[in-house]
Amino acid sequence: MDQFEGGGLDGRRTRACRGLPPTGLGGAEGDRRVGAQAPPAPSCLGHAGGARGVSKRLEQAVAEERAKHPDKPIEVWAPDEHRIGLRPILRRVWAPKGERPIALGHHRSKGLSVTAFGQPISGETFWSVLNGVSKPFCAALLALFAREAGAGRERIVVLGLDNAGWHTAPNLVVPDGIRLVYLPRYSPELQPAEHLWPVLDEPLAHRSFGTLAELEQVVTERCRILTRSPERRLGLAWQARASRIRCVWHDGSWEVSMPGRLAAPIPLSADDKAQLEHLMRARSTPRQLALRARIILLAHAGLGVTEAAQRLGVWRKTVSTWRRRWLAHRPAQGLAKTLSDAPRPGAPASITPEQICAIVALACEPPSASGLPITHWSQSELARQAVRRGVVATISQRSVGRILKRSRPPAAPGPDVAHAQARSAVRGQVH
Repeated sequence: MDQFEGGGLDGRRTRACRGLPPTGLGGAEGDRRVGAQAPPAPSCLGHAGGARGVSKRLEQAVAEERAKHPDKPIEVWAPDEHRIGLRPILRRVWAPKGERPIALGHHRSKGLSVTAFGQPISGETFWSVLNGVSKPFCAALLALFAREAGAGRERIVVLGLDNAGWHTAPNLVVPDGIRLVYLPRYSPELQPAEHLWPVLDEPLAHRSFGTLAELEQVVTERCRILTRSPERRLGLAWQARASRIRCVWHDGSWEVSMPGRLAAPIPLSADDKAQLEHLMRARSTPRQLALRARIILLAHAGLGVTEAAQRLGVWRKTVSTWRRRWLAHRPAQGLAKTLSDAPRPGAPASITPEQICAIVALACEPPSASGLPITHWSQSELARQAVRRGVVATISQRSVGRILKRSRPPAAPGPDVAHAQARSAVRGQVH
């Protein structure tokens, strides 16, 4: 089997980091095939600490640039590189059962480097297709981006980028109007631009290109489409493709998480809101009912499905289900019935409560009243007699046994009976 071409991003050295599983860029499948390595010992810092550190550095960088340039807007952008080669990109496809799908390919090591600069909120993007990466290329690309984006003249740009060798000092010329902030090592999940590449690779999947010129033509046209099409711009692509993206900037440009679904707030009357708050806070309220009341209150406050699910620690499907149930049934049903579980599916009851009462009454009669030469009822005799009297059309002796078991009055516990007998004996001795 052919080996992966590169390092950690291509799959050969995809490792767990700080106690977390390997990222999806190489994948566990690649580790099983080629040179899998054991994960390092968990770090006491934790990955959340790295995200908090990036957030602090971004806040500090934006604050410093705002103090230096109070008359210009400060924007945070996400740049990243992606390598595309003549090696085919294979994805899952449908195939008839028992047949293995086949894709044409010719594995070669030549490739291109695509660089994207994206602004998550506005969706503005800048693309560049190069035949390699290095510090001179990176410096020239930063100068080109600064000129095209108006960095320094119209706005100040803070770039959150990884620690690749060509991104770092020394000998990296950074243009005026651009500030670099670095992400922690081995943390591609903190880089929002990573989620652009599956969208860019769509026209390249399951295709074989003979030369780099053919590949460059298709990639360049794809970049133009992503730049021109409003529905394919960066922000909407992230919302559609990466609902679980983690961003660490909140106040300036990046968000803590991208919204998966923008749901409209649920209107509530003052009475409904008061009842829901009472249900949520009452100690006697069952836990599930209190959770559903809180879901509706958060929806009334304007929280979306994803944000409410993250805050409550439940699945998004749970939040959307009870939002939908409330909107569909609240006007016609009461509050408690709306938040109750729906009837479970199953066969309808074949014996009515009246028939059950008649069978219990029959069991209380002596068998001789029905002309039977027995002293005690059996389940089979009760079943036959109930059918003979027309109580039910048909019934099994097992069903009769279950009815009698459920209708049996509860007996007093043994210790209580013994204690009552002892008390009566003591009273008799005293008298």
